[in-house]
Amino acid sequence: MTSRRKMDAGLESVQRSLTRLPRRAATREFRDRLRSQFVRDTIPGRVHGVPHTWWSTRLGMTAMAASSAAAILAFAWLLNTGPAWKLTGTSGSGMVQIDGRPTPLEVPAEIARRLHPGAHVRLPADAQLDLKLPGIAVVQLVGGSDATLPGRPGRWFGRSMVASLDAGEIRISTGPAFRGTRLEVVTPEARAIVTGTTLAVLRPADASCVCVLEGRVSMIHDGSTATVYAGFRRSVFRDGRAPRVEPIRPMETMKLTMLRTQAKQALGR
Repeated sequence: MTSRRKMDAGLESVQRSLTRLPRRAATREFRDRLRSQFVRDTIPGRVHGVPHTWWSTRLGMTAMAASSAAAILAFAWLLNTGPAWKLTGTSGSGMVQIDGRPTPLEVPAEIARRLHPGAHVRLPADAQLDLKLPGIAVVQLVGGSDATLPGRPGRWFGRSMVASLDAGEIRISTGPAFRGTRLEVVTPEARAIVTGTTLAVLRPADASCVCVLEGRVSMIHDGSTATVYAGFRRSVFRDGRAPRVEPIRPMETMKLTMLRTQAKQALGR
């Protein structure tokens, strides 16, 4: 006998056994109780529910949503990170102080390793550092300067940078990728807002000066904003004297013209 026939024979045997069982009618009490349970949806039975887990709670779902949002923001921030400043040249002799640590100017590789966005740099009197932000700007930090380097702008958002100058001079020339970027140079007396130009910010002992070779720069002093146009120098004084506007001095014109030529070669404009 095949297994199929054995199964059919077994079913027939079960059916014959069931038909021999006595039939009993449900009592009135049982029918009333069953009807009541059906109406109230309280018929006992096995309920297969979803296991209760922490992420199914309101707090768990909130935590999962926050974690997902944080992961997305972290990923976007990594993608948005723009190029870093690069040291392209040094001149002079002596020790440059980077975040308080002396480094010989004759060892540019060590200077490049220690420089970072926001680094505090102090240069000896006859020194100069040349920096490049690829495609965006070139910067010269002149001897005797006490400055904080700007950060690195984002590719699509967070494109603002801030540098500070307590003494000395910083020269800047921007490139084609600077469009949409904002660089702010802060001195004890003023703030220079750069949005695309060639300029110098100077901080002698008694004043803050902005010299513009091309383009224009906003200079904020004592809560008021003035525009410095190409070919002019504007000075604001520590002792409260009225600001002074005059033509750029010949030496500064020469230095900025050389920087602009360097920027055209380095930034491709």
